[in-house]
Amino acid sequence: MTSTQDQQQIVQKSAKYESWRRRIFALTWLTYFGFYLTRKAFAASKSSIDLDMDETMMGWIDSAYLAAYAVGQFVWGATADKIGPRRVILIGLGLSIAACLAMGASSMAIAFLVINLIQGLAQSSGWAPLTKNLSSWYSRKERGTVLGWWTTNYAVGGLVATPLAAASMAWFGGNWRFAFYIPALCLFGIFLLIYFFQRNKPHDVGLPSIEEYHGEEKEAESEKISWLEIIKLPMIGLLGLSYFLLKPTRYAILLWGPYYVAKKLQTGVMFSTTISISFELAGILGSILAGILSDKVFKAKRMPFIVIALFLLSSVLFFFDGFVTRTTKQVNLNSAAEIATNLQGLSTQETLKNSTNDLLALIDSGKLDSNSLKLIAKKLSTVELAGIDERIQLKQAIVELRKISRSQLLASGNIADVYRSRLSEIVAEMKELNFTENHPAVINMQATLKLKKLESKNCVIMLDKTQTILVSGSQDSNDIQSSLLEIRNDILQYLEDRGDDISFAFQTELQKLAAQAQNDEQLKTIHEPLLVLHAAPSLVSDEIQDQLKQAQKQLTKLPQSQLNLKLSKLLQDIQFNILFKKSVPAEKMTSASWVMVICLFLIGFFLFGADSQISGVAAVDFGHQKGASSATGFINGCGSVSAIFGGIGVGYIAQNYNWSILFNVFATMTLIAA
Repeated sequence: MTSTQDQQQIVQKSAKYESWRRRIFALTWLTYFGFYLTRKAFAASKSSIDLDMDETMMGWIDSAYLAAYAVGQFVWGATADKIGPRRVILIGLGLSIAACLAMGASSMAIAFLVINLIQGLAQSSGWAPLTKNLSSWYSRKERGTVLGWWTTNYAVGGLVATPLAAASMAWFGGNWRFAFYIPALCLFGIFLLIYFFQRNKPHDVGLPSIEEYHGEEKEAESEKISWLEIIKLPMIGLLGLSYFLLKPTRYAILLWGPYYVAKKLQTGVMFSTTISISFELAGILGSILAGILSDKVFKAKRMPFIVIALFLLSSVLFFFDGFVTRTTKQVNLNSAAEIATNLQGLSTQETLKNSTNDLLALIDSGKLDSNSLKLIAKKLSTVELAGIDERIQLKQAIVELRKISRSQLLASGNIADVYRSRLSEIVAEMKELNFTENHPAVINMQATLKLKKLESKNCVIMLDKTQTILVSGSQDSNDIQSSLLEIRNDILQYLEDRGDDISFAFQTELQKLAAQAQNDEQLKTIHEPLLVLHAAPSLVSDEIQDQLKQAQKQLTKLPQSQLNLKLSKLLQDIQFNILFKKSVPAEKMTSASWVMVICLFLIGFFLFGADSQISGVAAVDFGHQKGASSATGFINGCGSVSAIFGGIGVGYIAQNYNWSILFNVFATMTLIAA
């Protein structure tokens, strides 16, 4: 064979090797990216899921996932070293697709918990086997840079998953279930790619090992390294401990980021998820830079960058929540002043003038009292204006004042369940009025108090049932009925201000009126149109607007009874709210929003940089090629054990204390890790 032919063969083999390396990189990157699409679905849709779940229950669901994920890391890591990454990954992908579809179809909180256990076990099949797969195709000297780019998969996955989940809900009429169905479809496509195009190591396609290809020494002398030998290595234990201290922070922001933003800034689902994207966006840059610096600047030494990043991360975490809270308070003050200015030129009505003066006095005091803001908003809601533009402007002001009121309440750390305590007081009043424990109203109230989440549609329905019982009873319960009505309206306002379907408040009224119409001979002709309106998923569609016109035509044929007048007013309100919903301006960035973006960006940059080095590059380096999956699985398993706190711990502290305490805990843990 001539030297020219030898050179051609070398070139061909090199081209084939590089082609396979690029393929393996792309497929493994895409696989973990796909896992993150499904993982973030629950986090992104938390505030929209209309099941009976409070923050603590959501935390338990997250923790179920993380507990199974931790166990799976230890199991799958060692399994992949024995049977190869490809089989493990295909099993995990199949289970994850099934779990995601089941999550979307589920209607019970306990089912969410069980399915999340399965999802955690399925998705833990990804990280350790995939890093082992990569280590067979890339040597130690290039691993920092390669894995730095590769570990952007979970940052990009989170970046894409959040808006994808929100968009999936928006595309299908606000249905949160599609936040699970669409990612499952994406994961199925990845399953097919792995099945047909992925291979474990160069030998599987007739190529030499990566060490032979680069002319380097083999990293591990023996063909087999046991799991116990791997975890006994001193650096593996140190990395496992460091990751144990670091990972809860990442998962807390991953699982609760959009929820935290929505609560702090009182923004809607889409806007909140958009702001939280800065965390994952920074993670992409942090992972890439960490890999390049560890290879080029620190000569394949991973620890210097890790220590620096952890110290800086700890500093940001200590000041994060306090800084956001102070900025939010100032923005609320400025926003209230702008609202007052706009209201001054709106009308000369006495109620409007008095409410505006009250708001100006509150602003001048420099302290926005939550209850005072709420009362002002309530007074403004009684103002009747003729012009449609003025009505829309006034309602927008009312919604903004209610949002500021809740924001101030949260900023003070008082996030106790106000509704629960008020309903408990009403039950006590019932007992003073000689309502027995067996009275249907008391039984219904006790059932309401057992709801996991009181700021929900379920609670409104339960309160309506209690009201119906009290109205039909003989006891003097007018004060109790007034209190229940006030709480009910508060919850409806919360749901509307949060961005939920504004039709719910009207649908409950329509259902009541439909029941009355059924018993009124003169009004039976509008019974069916009312039921259709009540069952409609959205009041903004052309079909529903046609139903409104039909109902109004029916009303013109009827005598001016009290029910007729009430229904006419209700239909007018529905039409106004359709117009209002279409006229509400898009949420805009404020200084509080920018502070949130910058802080989340800094946290993401330092956190993902250190995370990718500990759980990826350093784990493979110190575990060596033969034990790469076991080492990576052990280190990630240690992190996943503590990350359970990122689920239940965050939910419990958020519901019973405040976010500042939580971030101080994370900052301390990160400092110890450094």
